[in-house]
Amino acid sequence: MARLWRVDVSVDYLPEVSILNVEASDDWEVTLTKPLGSDFPVLDMEYEDEEPLPDYFQVGPFGVVSQKIKTLVEMANASAEFFAVRMFRKKRRLNKAFFFMHPTQELDCLDRQRSKVIMKGAYITRIKRLVLDESVAGTSPLFRLAKSVDVILLTSDELAQSIIDAGASGVSFVAPETYSSP
Repeated sequence: MARLWRVDVSVDYLPEVSILNVEASDDWEVTLTKPLGSDFPVLDMEYEDEEPLPDYFQVGPFGVVSQKIKTLVEMANASAEFFAVRMFRKKRRLNKAFFFMHPTQELDCLDRQRSKVIMKGAYITRIKRLVLDESVAGTSPLFRLAKSVDVILLTSDELAQSIIDAGASGVSFVAPETYSSP
């Protein structure tokens, strides 16, 4: 069964991170699942908080993961690219490795009979109730919902559990049925 990959908003601390060289990624379609390739620039990010960064956080369209999550996603043979992020805190570079995780698989796994969605042409523009066709989602470790205007990241139970078991912070996994468009 697939789970929705979310930023864990139940914690007391959500980092405020900014991209220092945002113009470097302007010409890249990071919200699409097509591979970006090896020419994607290194992103420079900065935060000022005293709290340590979690293992997963979102900066605009960029899902950023620690080495811990990157390793687990790679071990699951997920279809994703990882690009280095240089992380700075108060102008000093951190030693901890972070990566922009770019999923490259999307599945058209919406259960159109049981979901409640608003479509514009072939695209899902609003979701009131998200139900997946598990026969399509299968056991794919990491993928995006196809034809959705919202970026909806999904993961297999196995990958979700391995991330939970590793004690990764900043991420939660919930049933897709709990999702509705903002």
